[in-house]
Amino acid sequence: MNSGLFYWFFTVFSDCRNLNRREIESFPINLESLDRSHSGQAIAALADSLMARLVATSEDRTMSAGRGKGMLRVQCIFPATAKAIIDEIDAALGNHLGLSPQAVDFVRNYEIKYRLGTGKP
Repeated sequence: MNSGLFYWFFTVFSDCRNLNRREIESFPINLESLDRSHSGQAIAALADSLMARLVATSEDRTMSAGRGKGMLRVQCIFPATAKAIIDEIDAALGNHLGLSPQAVDFVRNYEIKYRLGTGKP
């Protein structure tokens, strides 16, 4: 789910707001096959790197929990800080799925200005 490929799938086949079980389960990838492959091993290592990067660049923020409900502390993550790792995940997924270099490049750069926060929605 932490890939440009899944982001593309989510924006094309969902309401682009709510991530539900149906979107996750309908993503067309065989996880058992991926898990047994060299690409799957590479993605697992990249996922560890991604999570470490997201934690290292996260910020704790305090916000109102609602009128009269006090304050809420949340950990905010910024995926744009891990774009290089996400690109590596896309390369490994593309390799596993047999995508062309052009298709992987499309996925990596799909709506890039919005994903990185440089454009207006």
